[in-house]
Amino acid sequence: MLSLLESKIQSLIQGTSLKKWAKQAQSLTSTYRQKKDQTEPLSSDSLRIAYLCSRLPATYAAISYVFKELQKHFDLSLVRSLLDCGAGPASVLLAAESFFSLQQATLIERDPGFIKLGKLLSHPTDVEVTWMLQDITKGIPSSAKDLVVASYSLCEVGKENQLQIIETLWNKTEQIFILLEPGTSKGFHFIRKTRERLLGLGAFLVAPCPHRENCPIAKGDWCHFSVRLPRSSVHRQLKEGSLNYEDEKFSYLIFSRTPVSTSFSRVIRYPFKGSGFVKLKLCTESGLVEKTISRKDKELYSIAKKTEWGDELK
Repeated sequence: MLSLLESKIQSLIQGTSLKKWAKQAQSLTSTYRQKKDQTEPLSSDSLRIAYLCSRLPATYAAISYVFKELQKHFDLSLVRSLLDCGAGPASVLLAAESFFSLQQATLIERDPGFIKLGKLLSHPTDVEVTWMLQDITKGIPSSAKDLVVASYSLCEVGKENQLQIIETLWNKTEQIFILLEPGTSKGFHFIRKTRERLLGLGAFLVAPCPHRENCPIAKGDWCHFSVRLPRSSVHRQLKEGSLNYEDEKFSYLIFSRTPVSTSFSRVIRYPFKGSGFVKLKLCTESGLVEKTISRKDKELYSIAKKTEWGDELK
């Protein structure tokens, strides 16, 4: 599906100079670094297309990763409607097509240019899609949906509005709520605040945390995960990268209206795989635990050798 997405993106820049779009991608990076108000819409269609080329594959991969985690604990066939808050160019809907049998999707976005591009990119034939041009800080004019997602959209909203918007979105959640933010200290700080607020409201935590206790991550550190995605030749040229892949780092939460099974523990750092042993850093009900598994424990060692950052460990 990622290759199909990249084909759609490439169709938008077909017949134009790759150097032009590489320059636009650099301008986009500079724009985000210099903006004090990160919530302002992008100023041109060229910058929006540069965003699609340079960022959409990575955000799509991160969203797909989170949907796979949800799939381990929840029957996805129960999800028939979607509310995407801060939809951008329809990243969530594009990823959702591979996981859910949606009947209806409501996408809220404040940038009319992204809505236009989102309509070009997403064509789910069996889904009734409603786009809403709306600033989420001024209200969320949608009825409740089975699945509510806020992906890479709330971290840059003013702090005074963040938790109010989270509560509003939770109130519009019939079954599952997902929050996804950049895997940075700032992104995790917001994730952590959201976790505390929704647990206080009685939400059931599905992933990634294996418990409802206070987050054990130390001050100055942050919990995040990573997904590796292949770079097409065009993507590599636009980002002026030498590698044929990139790693997207993100933090996320999945909450449910009803109790679901959760993991016993989760690997929160790259495993160290030595000769005859694997060393894991785990988040458990008892807090953070460092565990070394040797080949003497044949069954567990066989599992640990295949374990990656972000995986559950039974």
